[in-house]
Amino acid sequence: MCIFDSNNDTVCSPKHSDGIIVSNQEDCDDGNILDDDGCSNQSLVEEGWTCLNEPSICKEICGDNLIKGKEKCDDGNQNSNDGCSNICAVSYTHLRAHETPEH
Repeated sequence: MCIFDSNNDTVCSPKHSDGIIVSNQEDCDDGNILDDDGCSNQSLVEEGWTCLNEPSICKEICGDNLIKGKEKCDDGNQNSNDGCSNICAVSYTHLRAHETPEH
């Protein structure tokens, strides 16, 4: 929300969750009040996420050792074939032929 002050300068204060980012006052704004989706209800980028655009679109950071959002695993690296792929999906290619994955 922006108003004009007594000097006719524009003064803006953020209205969280409206999908509009107020520079230097909001890191992100995805247009909702939900936490744990990358952009908090206080318009801060949450740990393990990166957010771009307005309204913000947030994506999990694969390889940061934090399981967030739709990630099934995150082993802290971008290597595939080590149990967790470079897109944070469980990779069974490392299992020996007689082993079966746990469900």
